[in-house]
Amino acid sequence: MNNEKNRVYEKYVSSGQAGNVSIDGGRLVEVKKVIDEHVPKDKSCRVIDIGCGYGIYLKELKERGYEKIKGVDVSSEQVEAAKKNGLKNIQRKQALSFLEEEKDESVDVVLMIDIIEHMNKEKTFSVMDEVCRVLRKGGKCIIHVPNAQGIFGMRVRYGDLTHERAFSPKSIRQLLRTTGFTNVSVFEDKPVVHGIPSLGRRMLWEVMTPVLKLLLLVESPGAESLAMSQNLLVTAFKNGE
Repeated sequence: MNNEKNRVYEKYVSSGQAGNVSIDGGRLVEVKKVIDEHVPKDKSCRVIDIGCGYGIYLKELKERGYEKIKGVDVSSEQVEAAKKNGLKNIQRKQALSFLEEEKDESVDVVLMIDIIEHMNKEKTFSVMDEVCRVLRKGGKCIIHVPNAQGIFGMRVRYGDLTHERAFSPKSIRQLLRTTGFTNVSVFEDKPVVHGIPSLGRRMLWEVMTPVLKLLLLVESPGAESLAMSQNLLVTAFKNGE
């Protein structure tokens, strides 16, 4: 990792980049939705969180009764914040080194929330190869990345000095299918409804985005996905399910 990235990661919390590192209600509604819809209900499943940050996903899983959970992050400030949020099984380490210590087919779910956009192309493939190796057959990878096709996707892509790229629905499928995953699903990251203000935001999204999606279809009739959100949520299985 270059010196510039190291400097940014070492100040990831104190520079303000990580935002509010307490487990706040605003972001938590999105976390709960992902867990409700995409994490297996079996509380005995083993989950690892690559780039766990201050631990918002792991904290929610812990409170729901999942015990076989652990995470890794390269930022010492993020790891410290995760521990202050009541999480113990957190390591400060590079993702690849962390994964290389895991046994073959020993994990049920790998969370990769806002992480692979920080990696160069070579490292991305190495990490995804390792993720595929450690997942059990039928195991699931859950990914969140900036959407290069999104209306304001570049706001996220260039919103962090450590970001290397954004992904389109087509390119994230290409990455996952090349590294051994099947049944790849890409979801538009729409506003989550959790009250009247957010309901209004969601309704405006549903009313306003069809025009932009139509423009995309006019220019590219064969577009695989019409996702217009700033980010994409992606799920993929090892050897299908």
